[in-house]
Amino acid sequence: MEIITRKEAQEQGLPRYFTGKPCKRGHIDNRLTSVGQCLACNKQRYEQDIEQIKDRGRQWRQKNKEHKRAMDKAYRKNNRDKVRQGWRDWVKRNKAHHDAVRKDYYEKNKERIISLQKQYLKNNPELRKKISLDYYYRNKDKVDALNRLRQKQVKVATPSWYNAASVRLKIKERDTMARLTGLAHHVDHRIPLKGENVCGLHIAENLRVILARDNLSKSNKWETN
Repeated sequence: MEIITRKEAQEQGLPRYFTGKPCKRGHIDNRLTSVGQCLACNKQRYEQDIEQIKDRGRQWRQKNKEHKRAMDKAYRKNNRDKVRQGWRDWVKRNKAHHDAVRKDYYEKNKERIISLQKQYLKNNPELRKKISLDYYYRNKDKVDALNRLRQKQVKVATPSWYNAASVRLKIKERDTMARLTGLAHHVDHRIPLKGENVCGLHIAENLRVILARDNLSKSNKWETN
C-alpha cells in the first residue's frame, strides 16, 4: 500500500490516504482525507453504535411486549404478501437449518401433530376428499399396485366354504349406512387379513360396517370392540 501524507492526498483530491503508522488506538489502516480519522476506528465505533441500538431495542421490546405484539400483528395483516415472501426467501437461504428445526419439532410433538391433523381433516371432509384425490393422481401406479395386492390378500384369505351372499349383505349395510348418515362407511375386517400377529379370514363373521375415517385410522390393527 502506497505511503502518502494527508496533505498530499488533499492536493491530489484523494478520499483516503495511508501513512503506514498506527493511530492512537493502534490500528494501521487507511484514513479519511476529510477528517484524518482511521477507518478501522470508524468501523469499530459503528459496530459499537449498532450494538447499543440493538440493546436499546431489546430493552424496549422487553418493557413493551404487548404493544410490540400488537404492532407485529398489525404489520403482518397489512403486509401479508411481503411477509410471506420474506419468509420464503429466508427458508431458501436457510433450508438445512429450517428442515432440521422442523424435523426436531415434529419428533418432539409427533402424537399431538398427528392428532391435530386427524381432527382437522375430520372437520373438513371436502378438503380430505381433495387431498385423497390429489394423492391418488400423483401416485396412481402405487395406489393401483396396493389395490392389486389387497385383492390377492382377499383371495388368499377366502376359504372354500365362503358365503358370498352374506358378504353382499354387509356391503348393502355399508351403502345403507352411508345413505342414511351422509358419511362414508367401510366394510372392515375385525381381524385384519394381514395383521401383525394374526391374520383373519374374508368371511361375513369377520366383517363389520364402520365409519371410513375410523377404518383408515385403524389401519391393520386388531380391534375387538
